[in-house]
Amino acid sequence: MLIWLALLIGGYGAMLAYLWATQESRIFFPRTLPAERADEIVQQIAGARHVWIDAPDGTRLHGWWRPASPSTASGRVLLYFGGNAEDVHWRLGHGDGYPGWDLLLTDYRGYGRSGGQPGQAQMQADALLWFDRLSAGLEGLPAPSAIAVMGTSLGSYYATHLAARRPVSGIVLATPFDSVRDYVQSRLPLLPVRLILRHPMDSKSDAGAIRAPSLFITAADDKTIPPERARILFDAWAGQPRDWVLVPQSNHDTVSSEPLYWESLGHFLRTLP
Repeated sequence: MLIWLALLIGGYGAMLAYLWATQESRIFFPRTLPAERADEIVQQIAGARHVWIDAPDGTRLHGWWRPASPSTASGRVLLYFGGNAEDVHWRLGHGDGYPGWDLLLTDYRGYGRSGGQPGQAQMQADALLWFDRLSAGLEGLPAPSAIAVMGTSLGSYYATHLAARRPVSGIVLATPFDSVRDYVQSRLPLLPVRLILRHPMDSKSDAGAIRAPSLFITAADDKTIPPERARILFDAWAGQPRDWVLVPQSNHDTVSSEPLYWESLGHFLRTLP
């Protein structure tokens, strides 16, 4: 019995060590983009361009800019943080979905054209840096009169983190979660998730600090992040007014192809001051 107990304890410890060492590859799915392909993309969209900022640690961060009108910026910017494996540049081709708003789509560290390696702390700092540089006038762009923020899935955490610390005009969360830590713990109840997880991404802890008008867009058939996880965050949310949209017959990957997704987003952006 002692031998079996020792083997069991040893196996459990080895599993914890393995999960601790490999968690970045299970949480982040960076996708890089060749420079030539990135240039082709901006050339296909009128007014689109690359924007760059340097993080304090020297990491070069890339974003995609598209004005509301090809000829001029509106001065109202939607700052976007994408999903885990999302190539955010696809949104450049949906300018009509963000009526009256310029777009700044950010590439996380290790994603798209950005350098570095992803990690919660670094990406939190990057989100704040994008906002601050944008507020001051990014790469010759005029300082905007309003900045709203949007995050999808993974990006919902960084949008929330930012909105709790900066004066955003509004916030949109698409297929959001309450907490990576709590969600993983609910799926793996026998593991000490709080002890081994380096990237807890707990949006719920910031929910009470939000003051901006807010829109939650969720997918009824989402198996990746079930709507009930988003509902936990929504119920803790302090931002007002706050709207909840449940898109029927859609899942985590298809919700943005549904008309209700774009109708809800467009209506919300039109109502912001």
